[in-house]
Amino acid sequence: MDIGCPTLPAEGGTCPTRPVVARVTVLDGGPAGKPVAEVDTAADGAFRLHLPPGQYAVTGRASLSPTPAKPVPVVVSAGHMTAVTLVFDSGVRLPNAGQSG
Repeated sequence: MDIGCPTLPAEGGTCPTRPVVARVTVLDGGPAGKPVAEVDTAADGAFRLHLPPGQYAVTGRASLSPTPAKPVPVVVSAGHMTAVTLVFDSGVRLPNAGQSG
């Protein structure tokens, strides 16, 4: 999901989250592990992989984000599905309130 907006409302506020297409990478054992699987998400941001039980970290890259998603630690158990949400940052920020030019 993306937590940024292509444009910001003039009155400020927050941007809605939305699913994005991304390349998801699964790392064995945690954030410093070696890649063991990669998959592209569907248009709704969903993906599915079959992995053996163990500890992993899941990260990804989306074209709208200047940086990859922060790795999410995941424990996979035999016979169970594990949900993972990756958050991508578009880099768009609200201007500093009260700052004069």
